[in-house]
Amino acid sequence: MYYKTINRASLLQKGDWEKMEQAKRDFVDKGIHPSTNPILRPEVALSWERSAAYNVQPYLPLFPPDPSVERNNDLYKKNERLIETTKNMITEEIMELFAITHLLVILFDCDLNLLCFFVNPEDKSYFTTVVNEGIPATDSGVEYISASCREEVLGTTAMMLALRYGCPAQTIGPENFHDTLRPTILSAAPITDNEGRTLGILALTREAPQEYWTTEAHRDQINALYWTSTMALSIEQQIEIKKRNEQLHNANRILEATLTFIDEGILLVNNQGHILKANPKSLDILGIQDDGDKLHNFYSYLKENSQLKHMISLRANVNSMEESLHFSDGDQTYLFSIRPILGEQSEATDSVVVRISDPKQIDTYIASRNSNVAHLTFQDILGETPAITRAKDISMRFAASYENILILGESGTGKELMANEKVKELYLGKSGK
Repeated sequence: MYYKTINRASLLQKGDWEKMEQAKRDFVDKGIHPSTNPILRPEVALSWERSAAYNVQPYLPLFPPDPSVERNNDLYKKNERLIETTKNMITEEIMELFAITHLLVILFDCDLNLLCFFVNPEDKSYFTTVVNEGIPATDSGVEYISASCREEVLGTTAMMLALRYGCPAQTIGPENFHDTLRPTILSAAPITDNEGRTLGILALTREAPQEYWTTEAHRDQINALYWTSTMALSIEQQIEIKKRNEQLHNANRILEATLTFIDEGILLVNNQGHILKANPKSLDILGIQDDGDKLHNFYSYLKENSQLKHMISLRANVNSMEESLHFSDGDQTYLFSIRPILGEQSEATDSVVVRISDPKQIDTYIASRNSNVAHLTFQDILGETPAITRAKDISMRFAASYENILILGESGTGKELMANEKVKELYLGKSGK
């Protein structure tokens, strides 16, 4: 939402344009500072002074650089989201309105490079004719000019004021510093992101009416600025929606890839038991084929008086609840954990995440872990013969190593005892000594 605008709130009087034009000539020819002229708004007067400091000559022809297709393609790639969003917002109904009212909409980037314009091809108004000269087409099919419209090049414009002050702005007739823009009314508004950074400037231009002092002309000026501001805000919102959708899509892809590698079943189940999301392991456990969007019900695998079903309906936190799933070839017992999904107010939604663990796999893992942990010390190995003493000495030398070891020997010679000490290389004689 904009909290400030730079525009003329009051009705212009007949002769005011001529006074502003005279003030510009007095400034350019005689050096009389415009800030002393009450007919000029402070923001416009300061911009005139900056324009003169940039050596902008208001009454000399403009010679913008010849824009290249390559340069325009670079601008398109850099501002593609901004351009495409704006194109989608300018509907056919709006284009028809342009044809009737001789309006021209121009989109600039954050450096006031002209990205693209929207005009009815049958419109032959003054400003439309000016911008239509020498515009190259690009690979994207969008037409735009790479020449800058900054204050250093074009002097005072509504676009420059909108960029500088970060709010909607309007310049009328002679307020535009360069004489090329004198017959026009420019309305502009910044397009920003959610962090307040300017992405671009949207501008609306039309020929100024000869009777600029009338109530009807003033109303049209206000409506033009209002439309530009509203459209800029709408473009901001659409860009933010697209950005968040892309972030959500990327996050979903990462989540999908992560769930694929989890060696446990993960289900997203709603309060009615419908499976909203499932990773490959859970589909394998439940025997569900990947049949697209078909909705399966997790409760069909549970008994009517299932405690797990009751916990899901309560959206309770559950850790390692043992329960059986019913299949056509018999029941299978699994361990289940439940976590409710919380909303923005930390309240449980109607969905929960269910984790399915195979107890056999857990037992195997525990057994594997236990087998890799040493429970004996070398002092627990009995025997004082030279062979036993030598084997213990060799074992202790390599016990600190984390590399693989090879222990050879006949059955019953104590290989497993030595293996608990993680020996690097230990050869036991076939005699078992």
